[in-house]
Amino acid sequence: MSRPAPTPLREADLQRWKLVATFRQALAEAIARHGLSPSFADPKRLLDLADYLSLFLFGLLNPVVRTMRGLCQASHLERVQRELCSRPVSLGSFSEAQHVLDPALLAEVFQALAEQVPPDERLDPRLRTRPWLIVDSTLWEALPRMRWALWRHQHQTQRAVRLHLGFHLLESRPARATVTAGQGCERAAWRAQWEPGDCYVGAPLLR
Repeated sequence: MSRPAPTPLREADLQRWKLVATFRQALAEAIARHGLSPSFADPKRLLDLADYLSLFLFGLLNPVVRTMRGLCQASHLERVQRELCSRPVSLGSFSEAQHVLDPALLAEVFQALAEQVPPDERLDPRLRTRPWLIVDSTLWEALPRMRWALWRHQHQTQRAVRLHLGFHLLESRPARATVTAGQGCERAAWRAQWEPGDCYVGAPLLR
């Protein structure tokens, strides 16, 4: 029995446009400081860095877009092309762009965005003398061909990436992050990020 065709996406189904606009501004400032990688600077490349990352982030902000195919379908919508990407995006172009992305540039962009979150003025100023961080990790399902992202064998081989995140408790913003394979140890990731003088709360202890 064949599967029913997916319902076409509409502009009315999508949201969080302003968040992506803020992200694009921070990305443009980072690119102005560091420049583009040779691959993305090549004029022959039709999918540029800002369009690729904006479309990727937009998919995370809109659960109605479930797959990469759905993101590429959304790129045909008029408003998406006007605000996120300048042209329709093919599956091949979207998939290939991940291999030439500079993670350090992206990390700088998110750090700049996190610093825009204003501190809570209701807090006792004495508490701000040192960072208080909640540390935890989240698993994200990965594609079978990502062999390095092995997570576990449970009836089948499962692959995932693990996002290790430090969340600034007093300022309500992410502070530090790193990505490992699904089997990555939370304690080992924390030891690689910790800094003298910080105070840490292990999120599993709060459950």
